[in-house]
Amino acid sequence: QNAGNECSWQLAEPLLPGGYEVFLTHLPEERCGGNLRIEAGFHRLTCTIVSSGATGATGATGATGELQRVAVGTIRITEETSNIVIVAETVPYETLTRIHCMELRPALP
Repeated sequence: QNAGNECSWQLAEPLLPGGYEVFLTHLPEERCGGNLRIEAGFHRLTCTIVSSGATGATGATGATGELQRVAVGTIRITEETSNIVIVAETVPYETLTRIHCMELRPALP
């Protein structure tokens, strides 16, 4: 994975407009980490993934080789949102992380 690489998910069905909590399930590894950006149309959310065993940032719990589900923040979905894009912003190590799935849940008011 290099800075600028991206992946996207097509929404299976339209979501109601509003704020959604974003959860990533990923597989942290030694010497992985960096910053990623999640985009839903013009709305953006950034987060930091750190190597397993480190402390103080998203994805910092658990052991290498174990899937982790982490809340990365809230993003706004509009009527025009049809897909979600994840972009690697900085990748200072060998890889950012291995994302297994992304989940959106309506944010609590």
